[in-house]
Amino acid sequence: MAAPELVVAVHDLLWLVAGLAIVNSASCSSAFETAEALLVT
Repeated sequence: MAAPELVVAVHDLLWLVAGLAIVNSASCSSAFETAEALLVT
């Protein structure tokens, strides 16, 4: 099993990436496309 610190770090990193992607796509009105792309990868 992974160390708790690693799990927290990965969790925070995923939220950071998702947050940046949503902010960047908000001006282009492509939040749904970004979310779909994140789910696929």
